[in-house]
Amino acid sequence: MDQSEKLLMGIENILSVASDLVDEVARLKNVEEECKILKEKVFMNQFTKAEHEESSQKIIRIS
Repeated sequence: MDQSEKLLMGIENILSVASDLVDEVARLKNVEEECKILKEKVFMNQFTKAEHEESSQKIIRIS
């Protein structure tokens, strides 16, 4: 195996690792979004129904 073949194999390996990292970042962004949604659900579940409705109205007004 000559030097150019070794270099090409190294470049292919780097591109493969880079692709895996891009996929992992996308997966982590999805996990982060899911965590935000779950935190909001937990937060809202701590309220009584009346408090929940009042908070929802405030959120709607802010939006």
